Amino acid sequence: MWGSDLIAAGLRQVGFTVTSLNPGASYRGLHDSMVNYPDGQLDILTCLHDEHAVAVAHGWTKVTGRPALAMLHSNVGLLHATMAIYNAWVDRAPVVIIGAGGPRDAARRRPWIEWIHTFQDQAQLVRPYTKWDDQPASAISAVRSIAQGTFLAMDGPKGPVYICLDVLDQEEWLDSPPPVSELAARPNVQQPGLTGEQVKEIEQALRGAQRPIIHFGRVSRDESDWALRMALVEALGAWVITDIRSAAAFPTNAPAHVSHPGFGLDMAQQTALRSADCVLLFDPVDPASILSACDPDLSKDKLLLFSRDHAAHRGFVKDGFSLPAQATVFPVDPDCALLNLYEAFAGESKDLWEVPAALSGTGPDSQSLAAPVAYSHIAAALNRLREHFPITLAKLPLSWSADLIPFTHPLDYLGRDGGEGLASGPGLAVGIALALKDSGRLPVMVLGDGDYAMGASALWTAANKNLPLLVLVAANGVYGNDVVHQERVARDRQRSLDNIWVGQSLDHPSLQITDIARGHGALKAVRMDQSDPALSDMITQLAQLALEKQGVTVLEVIMPAR
Repeated sequence: MWGSDLIAAGLRQVGFTVTSLNPGASYRGLHDSMVNYPDGQLDILTCLHDEHAVAVAHGWTKVTGRPALAMLHSNVGLLHATMAIYNAWVDRAPVVIIGAGGPRDAARRRPWIEWIHTFQDQAQLVRPYTKWDDQPASAISAVRSIAQGTFLAMDGPKGPVYICLDVLDQEEWLDSPPPVSELAARPNVQQPGLTGEQVKEIEQALRGAQRPIIHFGRVSRDESDWALRMALVEALGAWVITDIRSAAAFPTNAPAHVSHPGFGLDMAQQTALRSADCVLLFDPVDPASILSACDPDLSKDKLLLFSRDHAAHRGFVKDGFSLPAQATVFPVDPDCALLNLYEAFAGESKDLWEVPAALSGTGPDSQSLAAPVAYSHIAAALNRLREHFPITLAKLPLSWSADLIPFTHPLDYLGRDGGEGLASGPGLAVGIALALKDSGRLPVMVLGDGDYAMGASALWTAANKNLPLLVLVAANGVYGNDVVHQERVARDRQRSLDNIWVGQSLDHPSLQITDIARGHGALKAVRMDQSDPALSDMITQLAQLALEKQGVTVLEVIMPAR
């Protein structure tokens, strides 16, 4: 067999059945094997940009929790994809990335192109924000690297890994390689939970507490884990806080949920935390900021953090935030810890304690231009849509208020992209649509026109693969997040607010959102003002069309900006 046949078979042996990629000559052999070698065939999602290839894999794993596969061509594909890899890193997404380069043996490089497409130690481009990388020197060692990389991507804290192949290793003939089942063998990942002694200590603290509160962060999409979270909250009589940066973790319309998820703590949540006498944090983003709102006199045995995230913190990237110095940290998987604690309180029930009236003061700063009335019209239409079939919110705009749509299922909302750049939304939505295909649940992406314009070509892949997806583009014609910043700077410096729009507006000419959508294969693309009374009916019509015809529909919603 050819070396690439063995590698493709190894990918199948590890468990991959699909990959997203933008084609490239550096893995020409592997591409052939994934198409033509019977034991190595994978379903290929062709993407129009390397960044989309990684974003699609990232979106898929957001739904499934399983490792996803993406492929990048040489140094140029990797350079294109770096932002998407950083998103996967910050979002702790287990994406296995197969890269490749020209021959390491310079004497065997083709003139010109294989010289400029070859880097020494190509992985250094993304090493600061990947869990692990390797550059195997043969097809046999490549299969072993894929098995090891997949194992490490899934071991908490999860994250992307990068494996760089040599183009010639794929094209070497192998007479009698070892069995692929042997090469691709990997250990089971047993995530750590609490010890029996730790459970007893925490149980004692909780039974002595009168005012417990729980913050659920990066936890699983599993329905049984969702039910366990609800049961533990009822057993403890605890209040709950969740966060819009993470996926749905607890019913936001439940009586125990304080206020609604946001980018920071509002005054009701700050008051609840300040009043609590025991706080449990299950792997939240930025735990130190949450703990800073708690009673400063609480001892560390009453401030409990269940997370292994500190194992991913590095000096180059600062997504570790401040050290949660005032807490007791249990380096465990948050879902395992939840099960351990539930077993100690199973069958119990306790009334919620009374939270004082919210303290006066200000909540978190606005992230973008507010448009509460316009978003309420969109939300009302989506709530009506949910009466017909379930939907998954693949992304929400920065200024969306999470009280507009309750999250009542772990797949109702899948969180942010991680790195908070632009262009990620469409690619993530395509991966989410792939994971949800034939589930009866429709993915819905609500995003701004700037994010859409930068990443819109990802939607061609959904059209190509007949993936149902509804895209709502909240088009205000400006980069709203940066307008907010320019307004703050102008006020601080006592300068005119008339100029905050300069360099921010998407006009002259305006973006033709619907034309772009049709050009990328949308079944139907419509432009409508947010105040149009037919908005709800149109959203329902486009949603039904996406499900029935298996494709992408787009609604450009004209939003107020000034």
